[in-house]
Amino acid sequence: MFSLSLQNSFKNLWRNRYSSIATILLIAIILFILNIILVVNLIVKNQLTELGQKVNMIVYLQDNVDPSKALAISESIKQQEGVKNSIYISKQEALQNFLKDHPPTAEYFKKFNLENTLPPSIQISVIGPDYYEKIQKFLKASPDSGLMTNIFENDANKNASITESVTRNLQKLSTFSRTLIFWIITAFLIGSVLIMNNAVHLAIYHRRLEINIMRLVGATPMFIRLPYLLEALWASTIAIALSVGGFLVMTEMVLLPEAGSIAASLGTSIFWLISAEIGATVILTILSSYAAVERHLQKHMILS
Repeated sequence: MFSLSLQNSFKNLWRNRYSSIATILLIAIILFILNIILVVNLIVKNQLTELGQKVNMIVYLQDNVDPSKALAISESIKQQEGVKNSIYISKQEALQNFLKDHPPTAEYFKKFNLENTLPPSIQISVIGPDYYEKIQKFLKASPDSGLMTNIFENDANKNASITESVTRNLQKLSTFSRTLIFWIITAFLIGSVLIMNNAVHLAIYHRRLEINIMRLVGATPMFIRLPYLLEALWASTIAIALSVGGFLVMTEMVLLPEAGSIAASLGTSIFWLISAEIGATVILTILSSYAAVERHLQKHMILS
């Protein structure tokens, strides 16, 4: 039965070749566009994470804080989830760094023997922008919060610092990116189901008399269903091959020369992404084909 159904599926594809080509191309185009958008989203997400790591949180300490106490606070911060590094910077180190970055000012300090008014601080770097708010809550709840001079300033002034503003913007971009991808995938799923369902409905409409005759002469419902399911499988397989082939060509010609190191670092993610996409496409097309055939069989009482 399977070999005969296999032959019939190829015959049906050739018989309805124009409709099959249109269906395959539509699915391939949808998959191609989805692949491009998903990879761009991965690159953007990678860039947002990298940018978030470069935005350091600075916690200023009281001038009279004991260095050992400051180091202990820095170590406790370093133990928090998401913290990449925490560095204690003394008043002297802060002044040296400032003068190193601003050579003209260094001359005035030496000439007028100015006092060092820079406070000691702790510089915190994280693995992603989503952790800044958690770390800020940790600092406010810390028993050593009284030694920190700037963690409550924004609560009093109702104005966010530059770091917090940048962090919130990064979080908004990340949330927008995830939401956009969710709706794109949803649209892809709905579009694939509708396209395949419509193609099978057209094939059934053209072969409705043949299906009725097959059932009257004793063909089982599974024998009737199987060629359509195999047609959906072949169509989805060809569409996936076209979309992945076009995607790889496009990535080689356009994407990788512009962002080679980024795209290359996402190789594993892309592999699993395409694998999941192949599985979802095959399952959806087969299920939509099965539903279309089943609806016809039920509607015309062929199953009874």
